[in-house]
Amino acid sequence: MISNEPLDAQYLYWLYDQLFPTDVTNPIFSYQFLIEHAYRTEFYWSIRHDDNRIAEGVELRKEFLDSIGAERDTNFMEISCSMLEIIVALCRNLSFNTGHDTRFWFAKLLENLSIGHMTDKIYKERIHSTEIVDMVWHDIIHRTYKPNGEGGFFPLKHPNQDQRKVEIWYQMSAYLIENYYS
Repeated sequence: MISNEPLDAQYLYWLYDQLFPTDVTNPIFSYQFLIEHAYRTEFYWSIRHDDNRIAEGVELRKEFLDSIGAERDTNFMEISCSMLEIIVALCRNLSFNTGHDTRFWFAKLLENLSIGHMTDKIYKERIHSTEIVDMVWHDIIHRTYKPNGEGGFFPLKHPNQDQRKVEIWYQMSAYLIENYYS
């Protein structure tokens, strides 16, 4: 059913619900600010085939529109892909490959990025929260994290190659092999 809320707000709520229970409103435990920040941050790719992650973001929009019975709005479909869409798509892929739910993987990715502590309470209290999170998104987009992937989504203890030069899909695969399948 289509709501009177703007499509963008409905979509953000839909994405949020996939990563974190929307009924958790206590700022000590919720991640609304961090998730909204990820939604406002454009993801762009520089490594071959990372454009596939963007395609997954667009697929999320199609799924969302279908779920509310809305027509495909060209303007909505052509918006740049956000960090949040990348995160949701990654969490879904990780969930599919491991059986852990997307909420488990959201917490794990935040932990890997060293921002798992950035609940709404911390985000509001810290003076430079936005700048800290911007640096994390910057490191992912520009691949300025460490060669072993530390500072990115998928840090490895024993990488076979510089993770800054590896597409995200293969980083994820190596991370799963090292941490879940060995």
